[in-house]
Amino acid sequence: MRNLVVLFVLTLSFGIAKAGVVVSMAQGELISNPAVTAPGTQFELDFTLILDEYEPPYIIWDIILAFDISPAFESLNITLGNNTTVYSFEPVLPDLTAISLVLYDPAFSTPTGNMPMMEMPAGWKNELQDGILSGRFWIEGAGQTQQAQLLAQASYFVPEPASITLLGCAGSLWLIRRNRNRHK
Repeated sequence: MRNLVVLFVLTLSFGIAKAGVVVSMAQGELISNPAVTAPGTQFELDFTLILDEYEPPYIIWDIILAFDISPAFESLNITLGNNTTVYSFEPVLPDLTAISLVLYDPAFSTPTGNMPMMEMPAGWKNELQDGILSGRFWIEGAGQTQQAQLLAQASYFVPEPASITLLGCAGSLWLIRRNRNRHK
């Protein structure tokens, strides 16, 4: 009987606790004549191709943001979706023509490495929860530029498909039945 209770708890656990995986995808845009003043140049990076086979909720784990332009500039300003909050990022030394940054959710992990890191603002989490990063950007402190490159790699935690849960329940039920037949 004790084994039966343990197996029932395992079955219940498979049904309640959802396992998940982390999936990542990179997207980018090459933008001609990017804006140097607000409201900025519109952009959209769509990560839904990696999310289509999973069911919501999609939980953004982290995003690596990269921006490259010439000549040097003072800051990259971004507004997301319909939000009016301006997020400003400064270029990295030595040439002040690029940004590389990891925005992460400390609820999951703190990344390591040589790239600058910062905690992901709530506005970024909200914008990315549907798998699409969109908004506007402009560059301050730069002359007229010909092209800019905006890249991002997003990593999402997604629940495993329901088939995994069903497989776990079926396996537990098989063990219960086997246990019953063994004690007859």
